[in-house]
Amino acid sequence: MRHSPHALSLTVGALLAALLPAAQAAEPTEPDAAVLSEITVSATRSAEALRRDASAGKLVVGRQELDALNSSSVAELLRKLPGAGIFTDLDNPGRGGRSRVAERNLPQILVDGQLLPGGGRAPATALRLPVELIERVEIIRNSTAEFPNVSPAGTINLILRDAPNRRTLAAKLGVGASQGRPSLRAEGQYGNREGGFSYLLSGSLTERPSQGSRDTARSLYSAQGETRQQEAAHSHGQDRNASFSPRFTWRLGEYGQLIVSPLLSYTRADQRSSTDIPGVSHEDSQQHDTRASARLLTEWKLSHADNGETSIKLMSQGEREQSRRRSVRPDASGAWQSQQDDTLRHEREWLASARHQRALGEAHLLTGALEWRIRSGDDRQNGGRDPSQAGQRAETRERQQVFWIQDEWQLAGQQVLTPGLRWQLDHTEVSDMDGERRRSHRAWLPSLHYLWQVNSQWNLRASASRNNRAPSIYELSPVVRAASGDNSASNPDRGGNPDLRGEQLTVLDMGIEHFLPDRAGVIGLSLFARRIDNYSQRLTLLEGERWVARPHNLGQASTHGLLFDAKAKLSQWGLPQLTVRSNAMLSRTRLRDSPLGDGPRKSANLGLDYESPAGWSVGGTLSHVSTLDRDSSLTVRQQQDANTQLDLYATYKLDRQLTARLALSNVTGAKSRNQVWEYDSTGALQRQEVESRRANRSVLLTLEGKW
Repeated sequence: MRHSPHALSLTVGALLAALLPAAQAAEPTEPDAAVLSEITVSATRSAEALRRDASAGKLVVGRQELDALNSSSVAELLRKLPGAGIFTDLDNPGRGGRSRVAERNLPQILVDGQLLPGGGRAPATALRLPVELIERVEIIRNSTAEFPNVSPAGTINLILRDAPNRRTLAAKLGVGASQGRPSLRAEGQYGNREGGFSYLLSGSLTERPSQGSRDTARSLYSAQGETRQQEAAHSHGQDRNASFSPRFTWRLGEYGQLIVSPLLSYTRADQRSSTDIPGVSHEDSQQHDTRASARLLTEWKLSHADNGETSIKLMSQGEREQSRRRSVRPDASGAWQSQQDDTLRHEREWLASARHQRALGEAHLLTGALEWRIRSGDDRQNGGRDPSQAGQRAETRERQQVFWIQDEWQLAGQQVLTPGLRWQLDHTEVSDMDGERRRSHRAWLPSLHYLWQVNSQWNLRASASRNNRAPSIYELSPVVRAASGDNSASNPDRGGNPDLRGEQLTVLDMGIEHFLPDRAGVIGLSLFARRIDNYSQRLTLLEGERWVARPHNLGQASTHGLLFDAKAKLSQWGLPQLTVRSNAMLSRTRLRDSPLGDGPRKSANLGLDYESPAGWSVGGTLSHVSTLDRDSSLTVRQQQDANTQLDLYATYKLDRQLTARLALSNVTGAKSRNQVWEYDSTGALQRQEVESRRANRSVLLTLEGKW
């Protein structure tokens, strides 16, 4: 049964109408309380207050809750955030250790409002960012003129720690193990203020084992009957990361401010793997991957006495990623043959933007901005088993110009209407051995948001927007990266598509929020519907004699779903030390004139945190992602089985400065299983694979100090 955006909006409207009497029955807000005066963000405001007063739907996770979620990297954190848990296995290596291609619905990840190198569709650097460097996480649910939301999982803005107003010192040292192999973790921050200058030096070092085992049961069907194969793969190695994110702030007079924010990240992964199909083939390989990223963001701010602000940003960033893989396997005569496979990617980006905010009277807060952005990429591949893929190179260039404006308009009572308009010009060029391709796209993208603060405890929200998702440099590069092990429909080579067109989205969102008394928590429910033109999906197709997965435009699609989230301290039940966290999301995508697409996605998280007056605390998070069916092409279907994982932690305050923390990940030893069915043009089954990956449990003991 198809659900149109119009039908879904009627359903949401009926739901909100049913809940409205309960909202109106609560204690009313004082009539002279102004909404616009509360919109200006302050570093001291609580996460609940930031969420309540946001003119567009936004979930905020503060520093205290980040500690309770007990995640070391952003990739681990995503699995536990509302709406992002549907897209798991983001930081796990694929066959032979190669990183998997990012999920197309992966939430766009920003760091201080800007994408890191790799963009929203290949955010490897952002995923490896240590959570300890983050002050808070903002999950932007509704698309705005400033932050277009192109994923049903939302846009995730990671706000890094700011320079302090007084001396601060924090350090964390951890030792642990994963599958019996040691891991290390060291993090620290030091900051101070000297007159009008303040700074924060923040960094981390991590080293962890990367290992795994994969068993694949394969059935091949032909006119001669069924042939069964059992493939076993084992890998082990080491993964190291160093991140450094200092921040320097100068006060310029009474209202001016200059902020300089460098960000450096370096990752090195070394891995050995072995793949064996008894009596058929055997392969041993060594792989060395490095990724170095750097960003320099400079911002000048000037506050005005009339509740306004002017800011100018300049940003330069780049990334270099290199992978070297050497494999050996016997040929038909039994002689060992060596194969070298090297890839190299460079990416650079420059940004200049100007933003101005000004209050007009008592009812309007007007904000506008201009942005100029230039990106370039150079993608090379040498080696590979297919001679046609040897010596590939592609250069990509992108120029983007943006103008946006929005007005937060306070209507009668506690109602805010926020119309916005974004003009965006995208110009892309792709050059490879087949020539040069150029494309330009202009779009006017309107948005409209409505907020009714019925009283101090209830919010009602509705929004409509048009968005444009341009292909990333990663998706446009035609360079093919060869698969590790045997090439098949379930283990294809990977490449981009220089002819890929951008998606156009029409989005409807409605929601309700209830804020518990005495700042005890918040409960929220939102429903969304999206129509997507030029919908793109990665298809696995035969190119010559090898399977290659590339993104393709498939026409018009629709997505609808809901998101529920809740956080509550159980004070009214006499348990003020106990906090419950939960969220759940349902999403389904359907293609209009094609059998391809994704099946329904479902995810849920349940967390408990107990803080004892004696100085110790315990907690945990149970995460679940349902089975997912995905069509990789008209002849290939994949299924990712359901996965449930339990993480636990315990802390004990040794004194006022020192805290010991014990973290256990994947306590239940949850395994992952994927299935693939490959058919011929007549619909007859040719191949079936059942792939199982063993669980990796880990334990980490840390000593944390704050002075």
